[in-house]
Amino acid sequence: MNESKSFSVYNGLILEILRSFYESTPVLGTIVPLIKESQWGDIFTFLRFHKLLPIAYHVLSGSESWETIPNDFKQSLKQASFENTALILLLRHFMEIVASALEKARIPFYIIKGPAVALEFYRPSDLRPYTDIDIVIPFNSFGDAIAILNDLSFSSRRKSFTKEYFDSVHFSNAQYPGICIDLQWESVTSIWTREPFLSSKEVWDQIRLLKTSESKHIPVLAPMFLIPFLCTHLVFHHPMALLFHLMDLALVVRDNESDLPWDELVRWVQYKKLGKPVYHSLTWTRDTLDVSIPPAVLDALKPGVVERHFFPFRRIASRHGNMPEFLERVIKFPLIEGWKNKTRSITSYCEMFYQATKDE
Repeated sequence: MNESKSFSVYNGLILEILRSFYESTPVLGTIVPLIKESQWGDIFTFLRFHKLLPIAYHVLSGSESWETIPNDFKQSLKQASFENTALILLLRHFMEIVASALEKARIPFYIIKGPAVALEFYRPSDLRPYTDIDIVIPFNSFGDAIAILNDLSFSSRRKSFTKEYFDSVHFSNAQYPGICIDLQWESVTSIWTREPFLSSKEVWDQIRLLKTSESKHIPVLAPMFLIPFLCTHLVFHHPMALLFHLMDLALVVRDNESDLPWDELVRWVQYKKLGKPVYHSLTWTRDTLDVSIPPAVLDALKPGVVERHFFPFRRIASRHGNMPEFLERVIKFPLIEGWKNKTRSITSYCEMFYQATKDE
């Protein structure tokens, strides 16, 4: 594996955990004995930063190596996993309440990221951590949606925002600290282009219903649009290149590869000028987890030689914590196609910073 060479000795265990979960195979018993006692704390920090603690507990606790792992590490891993499950149950409860209220008000919406990906692609679904509920609505329904959230005791600190420079507004609940809802009308691509992504007609026309229980469903993205969205999210989200986002993408591609209209996906990505983030994300997923990506797809999206080798995915993914935000933005900058869009992204960031200071 190309990816293996860039990981340190103990990060080899991280890689094995990822592959074990993705492939539903046992962790190799030869790796754990090589981990030094002093390294387990760093491993826990790494797993926590990349939001892999529940997956690690699921994989390791069922392996033959579990008894040889230090007790402090095992207890911390178990506690973190159980706390995540409790939070997920509470978030799903609020998701159902908000979804029901939006349906009753006849406000179009669909769920993205955490709960949608977890419920469809993770087994069991509580292995995918998330700390908020991301709901996409048409921008012209924003006022009505705010009123509904306010009635449910959710409020936002943001007073100033514009459709041109923001893609979402964050809502919290004072009665339940830590329970948050992000009301979105567009993806992060709105920072540099006016070309619609999540708000486009073709995306809304192909929204599908995902069954969550015997009598309940949630609207979610079609795989053809979910994959480009996850690719873009993987590289442009802050913090960028988290390994649990990599797992999201890997599972979605794996579970849909036989039915995906790859040619149509490539044409849509090229039209939206998302070739660079989609190429890098799919390539990294293939190199790390052996995800089956048609070579023709990568060839069609492949950027120039310099750009292919410039993006430091592997080094970024090996970090234990956040990098300076300015550095992260510098790294992301080349992934934006065209100088017009690059210039607009700078303007957007300045506008976002200015409006954020007005809210303080």
